[in-house]
Amino acid sequence: MHKIITIILLAIPALGCNTANILPALETTAPPMDTALTSKIEASITKTMEENQIPGLAIGIIKNKQIAYSKGFGIADIRTGAAVTPETVFQLGSDSKMMVGIAMMQLKEQGKIDLDIPITTYLPYFHIADKRYKKITIRQILSHQSGLPYCIDYEKCDKLDYQSPQYDDGALERHVRNARKIKMVSAPGKKMQYSDIGFETLGDIIAKVSGQSFESYIQQHIFTPLKMTHSSFLLRDVPSKLLAAPHVVNSTLAVNSYFPYSREHAASSHLFSNVNDMNRFALAQLNRGALDGVRILPTSAYNIMWAPEIDTALPSPWEKQLGLGWFLGGTAEHHMVGHAGGDTGFSCEVIMVPDQGLAIVVMTNREYPLEDFSYQIMQWLLATP
Repeated sequence: MHKIITIILLAIPALGCNTANILPALETTAPPMDTALTSKIEASITKTMEENQIPGLAIGIIKNKQIAYSKGFGIADIRTGAAVTPETVFQLGSDSKMMVGIAMMQLKEQGKIDLDIPITTYLPYFHIADKRYKKITIRQILSHQSGLPYCIDYEKCDKLDYQSPQYDDGALERHVRNARKIKMVSAPGKKMQYSDIGFETLGDIIAKVSGQSFESYIQQHIFTPLKMTHSSFLLRDVPSKLLAAPHVVNSTLAVNSYFPYSREHAASSHLFSNVNDMNRFALAQLNRGALDGVRILPTSAYNIMWAPEIDTALPSPWEKQLGLGWFLGGTAEHHMVGHAGGDTGFSCEVIMVPDQGLAIVVMTNREYPLEDFSYQIMQWLLATP
């Protein structure tokens, strides 16, 4: 679950297909970062981990649209002492929502969905205990202004579901059908209300419109084209030797008694990835949908996806507005896009500055608000040539 603190159009073939004969491959690795800046960043990482009992952290930095830094710190699992590396896979929580935003834009480009018609067009069985649901659109859910609550049952969705997880293909549709008992918190389009059940409903729409499971669609149309070889929405596909453990602090630091995963929450909360893969994801976004000869979205789609839809009023130093599946903000000089994610035992922050070709990806195996920490590092990067 998420911690609520938180362009030229190219003629392209079917999205997700290799277009190496059209798009030139780009150099993705930059020269090493400035030594003084690297030392400053690493000192900040060490201090943050020590002061907040964070056992492991991985970080990736993109400068000038090239990978400039990728490193792991600490340990992935205190039971084994395994070291965190750039290949260590973390659960990235609500960073999942960026993938949903991209998938929806892909389906829009294919003419399979309309962002502005009722979602019941695609899910006739979607029904809740409030007649206003009939007006909810995909755009409203993507920008968290659908009027839907955070989840069906706060206690259950954040804890009990993980202790009795579901793994089968029917879990998502059953979950969406089970939303019948919820009530809306506002009329559609009236205000921001962060909603996981909204994005889980979008996951079901992706499945029904594409004819694939949600997880298979994202794999085929985002992960595989971008060569994100250790990314998945299915826990069973993550090599156990690479998976970080979720850590919590009660009286002492310990591995949580359950892993935060149940398949019905995939679209809102269950992206599994590592720094190496998320560096590639960030590069593709900074290039407006293209990487190494492959294009997953036309550049014009970013004008829609990254356009402000509503103010957030969040205390985050940069997450001031919402686009479609993305937070937006920054300063007048430097527009930022990205997303924060968190779940029991995990946190992640992705911040990109497209006009500077900059991005930072940070992930930890203890839930900790990374917004201020990551934003500070981004400020240092912006201040360094």
